[in-house]
Amino acid sequence: MILHRLDGCAPTPLAHYLKALGVLRLVSEQLDPEARGWWEGERFLLASHADEPALLDFLLNRYAPTPLLNPWGARSGFYPGSSEKTSRKVLMDLEDSQDPRFDAFRASISETRRVIAEITGGTKPDDSEDGGKLDLVFGLKRHLRGAAMDWMECVIAIVDGSDREIQQPAIFGTGGSEGSGSYTAAFMKAIRDCLIDKRWSHTLSHALFGRGPCVNSNWSESFGQFLPDGFGSPWDLLLAFEGACAIRSSVIKRSEAGGDRWMSSPFFVPSEGVASPREGLNNPPNARDFAA
Repeated sequence: MILHRLDGCAPTPLAHYLKALGVLRLVSEQLDPEARGWWEGERFLLASHADEPALLDFLLNRYAPTPLLNPWGARSGFYPGSSEKTSRKVLMDLEDSQDPRFDAFRASISETRRVIAEITGGTKPDDSEDGGKLDLVFGLKRHLRGAAMDWMECVIAIVDGSDREIQQPAIFGTGGSEGSGSYTAAFMKAIRDCLIDKRWSHTLSHALFGRGPCVNSNWSESFGQFLPDGFGSPWDLLLAFEGACAIRSSVIKRSEAGGDRWMSSPFFVPSEGVASPREGLNNPPNARDFAA
């Protein structure tokens, strides 16, 4: 086993932490099943049978990106309109590509288009009950399989299927969208720049090992809260969101009978009131009213 010291993957900021998870996830799933990783001080260590040239070659030329799609949110690329233009072009480039590294992405795009046509008639969903966002989310949950589910299970948890209730951890906005922006749109732009056009290959060593050039460019706004200083390349963003796909947003329940169900997700703490109006100011709340 060869020990790689990933000085470009520190515990903070969050983008670098997730980047370490992304490297370990991709290498162990697609290159070396025996790879192992752990933190030591302020760096991430990766042990693998692949040496440094093989690791770089894998990421540059063979790594298959996870399909991060958000047809329920902003700038997804699945609908007409100027705001969708950039993502729409990336989706078309992926569909036209013959590169086998995009096979899973192409299959997910095709299935997503089919589900959209079936549920919304091809129009962008709103928050209505019929033909809206909830219908589309539940439809995608029924039909998507494999890698396409990794992102959905990260950013959306179905709290109650019978009542059609979903929750989304705030760290990823609302299912991958942050206001009018979109993390998935930024991810697709990174795929175009890093894997299709290959304009940022010279920054991969910096993203992994902290060596070589890294340009503070117009990518700074794409990282949002994940990289506050914005100093990073699209490779940093690409690997960080691959690491985010290792996170799962699940549902937990209080131990007592009839207890509430709520979402559980890393870096997420649900808010809860500590008293109800009927208790009055002179009647302190019961200890059970406090969230752990």
